[in-house]
This record gives sequence, structure tokens and C-alpha cells, in this order.
Amino acid sequence: MSLVELLALIGELERQAPSVRFDDWRVGDQRYYVSDTRAFQAATGWLPRVGVREGVSRLHQWLLENNVATRQALQRGVA
Repeated sequence: MSLVELLALIGELERQAPSVRFDDWRVGDQRYYVSDTRAFQAATGWLPRVGVREGVSRLHQWLLENNVATRQALQRGVA
């Protein structure tokens, strides 16, 4: 999942797109990155049990349930 795709998912979950500002390219910025867990899987037998969408949704729900300030702001329609 790219950062842009993650931001879109956050927007879906929050029912409001996050405020994002893109800036100029920096010398140390990575142009492309892919996580490949196959070597770790081969060494340990580990497999992910939760997909990205479900994991981000679970995290979002947990944050709503466990962060009083965020929950109160959402109830007031501020966040």
C-alpha cells in the first residue's frame, strides 16, 4: 500500500480526507520502496494473518475507543 493509498483509506475511515501538503523532493527521499517478507517467512514460518485494510481499520477503531480526546472531538464534530 502506498502512502497515497493509506491516506485515502484514512479519509474513508474518518469520512474526511486528511490535510496533506506535498513538498519538493529531498535528497534522501526514497523514490520506491517495497517490503518483501518472504525471507522472514522462510526463516520463521511467519505469515501475516491480517491484511492492510483490516489492520488499519482495527487500529482506527482502537484509537477511537481508547483516545478520549479524539473521541470527544469527534463527538463535537471538531476532528
